[in-house]
Amino acid sequence: LAMNRPAWLVRARVLTGVLAAVFIGAAIPVDSAPAFASSRPSASGVAFASSSDGCIVDDLEGVASPDANHVFVAGGDSCRDAVMLASSDGGANWSRQTLPTGLAVLGGIAFVSSQHGWASGGARDFTGAVITTVDGGQTWTSETLPSGVVYVFSVSFVDASHGWAAASTNFGAVVLATSDGGTTWIEQTLPTATGGTYILRDIFFRDTAYGWAVGNKILTLGGSAGVAIATVNGGTTWVEQVVPSQVEELIAVDFPTSTSGWAVGFKPSTAAIVTTANAGVTWVEQAPPAGARSLLAVSFVNDHTGWAMGNVSASGSAGPLATTNAGTVWAMQPITPSLLLAGGSFLSTTSGWTAGIVTCPDFTDVGVIYHTTNGGSSWTKQYGECPVSQAPQITGVQPRYGPDAGGNAVTISGTHFTGATAVTFGTTAASSFQVLGDGSISAVSPAGTGTVDIRVTTPGGTSPIVAADAFSYLPAVSVLPAMSNGAYGGYVTVTYVKNTGTTPVHSFIGYFDQNGQPVGTGDPLNLGVNASATVRQDNNHSFAPGGAGSAIIYSDQPLSAFVNEFAPGGTTDATSYTAIRVANGVGATLFAPAIASGAYGGYTTGIGLLNMGSSPTDITVTYRDNSGSTLKTQTLAAVPGRAYRGVFSGDSGSPTDAKLANGFAGTATITSTSNPPQPLAAIVNEVGPNDQFSSYDAVASGSTTLNAPVMLNGGYGGYYTGMGIQNTSGTAGTVTVKFYRGQQQQSAQLQ
Repeated sequence: LAMNRPAWLVRARVLTGVLAAVFIGAAIPVDSAPAFASSRPSASGVAFASSSDGCIVDDLEGVASPDANHVFVAGGDSCRDAVMLASSDGGANWSRQTLPTGLAVLGGIAFVSSQHGWASGGARDFTGAVITTVDGGQTWTSETLPSGVVYVFSVSFVDASHGWAAASTNFGAVVLATSDGGTTWIEQTLPTATGGTYILRDIFFRDTAYGWAVGNKILTLGGSAGVAIATVNGGTTWVEQVVPSQVEELIAVDFPTSTSGWAVGFKPSTAAIVTTANAGVTWVEQAPPAGARSLLAVSFVNDHTGWAMGNVSASGSAGPLATTNAGTVWAMQPITPSLLLAGGSFLSTTSGWTAGIVTCPDFTDVGVIYHTTNGGSSWTKQYGECPVSQAPQITGVQPRYGPDAGGNAVTISGTHFTGATAVTFGTTAASSFQVLGDGSISAVSPAGTGTVDIRVTTPGGTSPIVAADAFSYLPAVSVLPAMSNGAYGGYVTVTYVKNTGTTPVHSFIGYFDQNGQPVGTGDPLNLGVNASATVRQDNNHSFAPGGAGSAIIYSDQPLSAFVNEFAPGGTTDATSYTAIRVANGVGATLFAPAIASGAYGGYTTGIGLLNMGSSPTDITVTYRDNSGSTLKTQTLAAVPGRAYRGVFSGDSGSPTDAKLANGFAGTATITSTSNPPQPLAAIVNEVGPNDQFSSYDAVASGSTTLNAPVMLNGGYGGYYTGMGIQNTSGTAGTVTVKFYRGQQQQSAQLQ
């Protein structure tokens, strides 16, 4: 009689819900069966492994080969339906047989001839199932089981009438027996499970009298212990046998003779193999080779030649264990990587089949069947192919331009993105990416320069370089240190940009919060020659409402830009400042010629300061009076790269306030003191009585000659100007200011 004792698999779909109470603490450890511990990704179109409805046969367990031509394999598919595969030509061709409806998975299988067999498992309604055929699987019918059975792990038949099944209820293990081919099943009495509860995974009978069942005992005090029980009278009485204490669970058993037997399973950190030479009166351990983490099935053809199947891998491959000396030495027979075998059936020392699951490069699991004709020296795949993975293709990226500092969200469009493992910009990995669907990826650009190709890598390959994948990095050309979206009580900034280059411009405004982190999606701008754009910072592309920070303009052409800042409600004065050019307005030292704290009748300034560098820096602000004497030095510690700091000259309660004395009027020198120093940019806002508001840029260097295009003394109905002049050198000198009105000239000298 040829039959297989298939193992229960952790991933059997029926083992959910109701069964949870029974199987707590009894499942194969995750680290011993990784292919069974992860969620199953969806896939379709697997050659030889999918049905017309796209359901993939992704779980093959029990194998039975009643003769050299007829082979049957039980399992399940990705749609949570049970599977029975059959071959009548030794595995050259396989067909999926029609099963009774409602079955979720089959794992146990036994045939007493090529026509007459049984299979066991579980149904979708969380009840156990045994089905039978008398015509080689052309028709399968369900058998009636005692009430309360929730899963049937294994069946064993010695003839057309006598059979046994290892099953579970919500209260533990049961052994069922039949003497009429399964028309009626009765529950047999098991030994008292002292100190725990039995779970029986496999059962095997040699004849109508002698049989064994193995599994584990869930201990009342916690943990699990391997279990073997035996009968010599067809199950009228069962006796527990002694199993080595290190074994946590036995999952399969086989006796090629009446006295010689093997059982397999796992221990805390490796597979377990135990053997007996006296029908189980004593069981002793055998040593599995390195790489054997758990074993799920065992099949012997005589008392010295056999195979054990499970989670076994070594030297980059996986396959069954085999022995030709009764288990004194076990060695792996390599088949393929990422393979977990769950069943096997052998007709002789040379011919046999094994089945299980292979994890494909795209992480799809596919049921596979292998056959050997030389005792396992080589194995040939007869069933199950991984889906043919297609390399991804990129059809577009948006936006196609971004800042050289990186941090820009880019949407990549194309095909075959599922399972993407890498996205690169040129040779640099994306800062992060998320696969939104098979045709879309959202990626964050890393720092870079020039124009690069974005490429996507999946298990199917890497996208080829095409014109549509080009992404251009834009250099920083201007800095806007103080930007707002309703911050400080409702102030909103608006940026005005003009292309002053000779060709159309591609530019991007990137926004940063006060800690230097990119915020919002930013504003891409494509402008023709001399074209301009107005960009409000309350357009949902920059800061959250009430937020403030800074901005950097990146461009491949020269630009001019300035910022208007509007007071709350737009009912009071607004201020403006010119964008600071990176080329000549940014520096490790900046000068602010006019700083005030309640001076000139109530004018107070605030500095909007930006660390333009990529590294943190300490920033020192030195305040001097009109004579050049230092009155106060303020240190802003560890200001991150791209971070903004607002420095109010008075006392608003902020930790960065300068808290200068009321009435102070003078200058400020702003310096990066780190090594190396970081480039800085800053503007100064001045607020006066009656909500008067003005701004100017701090400068990176002084000059011996400066030009002021407009000076007023009551002009235009009462407007007046004032100049703040700062000597940026370390040497005293005389400054001459010449005022012009037409051809008229008037001079004033300052010491």
